Amino acid sequence: MDRLAGRIACQDIHARLTQPPFDSSAMDGYAVKLDDVTTQGRTLSIIGEAPAGAPFNGAVGIG
Repeated sequence: MDRLAGRIACQDIHARLTQPPFDSSAMDGYAVKLDDVTTQGRTLSIIGEAPAGAPFNGAVGIG
């Protein structure tokens, strides 16, 4: 691969597969809805977990 350093492709290159095959984050964190965090001092609940490599099968609702 070192022989390719500094070169530019003459056309777009597209991946044949999406990996992982679902929406995934490479970082730990929390998903929230903006409307739920605009009020200062609001308490939110943890509604589930998605361990590494697995999708979250729940739904993020209001509140």
